Amino acid sequence: MDRSSTTKKAPLFYILMLTLAALVTGIVNALIMKEQGLRSINDRPFVHPIFQAFEVFFAEGLLLLIFYGLSKYSPKFSNEVVEKRNEGMKGASLAEPNILLPLIPAFVDFCGMTLQFTSILAVLPSVFLMLRCTAPIINAIFSAIFLNTKLYIHQKLGILLVLSGAIIVCVIQVVIEGENDREDAVWGLIFILCSLVTTGVQHIIEQKICKKHYYHPFQLAGFEGAWGLVIAGVALAIASFIPCPPASPFCSTKHFEDVKDIFNFLTGNAFFLILVIATIINIILVSFLGRSVSKSVPSPLQASIGFLVIVGGWFYAVFRLGQSFHGIQLFAFFLIILGHFVYQKIVVITIPGLMGKKRDRVSLGAKINETTSLLNESDV
Repeated sequence: MDRSSTTKKAPLFYILMLTLAALVTGIVNALIMKEQGLRSINDRPFVHPIFQAFEVFFAEGLLLLIFYGLSKYSPKFSNEVVEKRNEGMKGASLAEPNILLPLIPAFVDFCGMTLQFTSILAVLPSVFLMLRCTAPIINAIFSAIFLNTKLYIHQKLGILLVLSGAIIVCVIQVVIEGENDREDAVWGLIFILCSLVTTGVQHIIEQKICKKHYYHPFQLAGFEGAWGLVIAGVALAIASFIPCPPASPFCSTKHFEDVKDIFNFLTGNAFFLILVIATIINIILVSFLGRSVSKSVPSPLQASIGFLVIVGGWFYAVFRLGQSFHGIQLFAFFLIILGHFVYQKIVVITIPGLMGKKRDRVSLGAKINETTSLLNESDV
């Protein structure tokens, strides 16, 4: 995907408004899915993680239609696409887009999203948000392992802080749960951690694909969305025949998925239908704003947007849902945020003898933005 390492000069007011819009849509995107889970019919809650993944893929699939529509009716957009394609294919010998290749990251993305939406059923929303905040760091670790991306000392220190905070969050979540809910909490944490791994795998696969083929960001997201719709549709049909254990928090009917129950929510709960439509619209807005932000907003500010989205979601969990939190978890959240700031060199911690040569301490915001920008991750 197009993750330019340079930012175009833009008026300060434009940058601030763009940043504010990205922040608002990011927070809304993180909260709508949870609000869906708060809806119920006849005291039966909405528990359909595969359908929620279907919603996301539907929105991404619409990006493909938008891409071809803009390419046909907007000369400016069309010229930009042609220019970028020629530049990329000439400089890196990139091939034309392959419609089949996005099937691979789409399948991985489906697994990751299903795990995410399932995990939030068993753990506190604030815990979910704190652990999902580690996704860019997991991507960075995978990039170092599989793409041979060099990690500098300050980046390693940031990773250590983030992972330390994540471990504390997991331990406290298990300890504070009652005996009856502890097993569900453990499964929820396992699902979150597995989703983080799938996010890292998806990141690596997309990077590999984009090294050999040129895709416009909307084009790649659109192809993944189209394939994801097929995968999620098949999964919905299969899961509708898999029995669900009694009293399980991961389903609300006799099977893991129930298409009829989903239809009842769409037709019997007007506010739920509004939330579904809002989800689709908001994901499209996030994609447009993410592309604009990556072109115009400095990298440290991009990272700050992502952190503020997480903080906004955390306040929502505490005040909107009335969720209590443990003081040690608040400290762990601080470690996670500090780790990201250290990684991005927004906060500089100097350790004599360990921080490397001066050239290694030069701001790496542009390169970090290319691989680990929070705004461009797929996070819910």
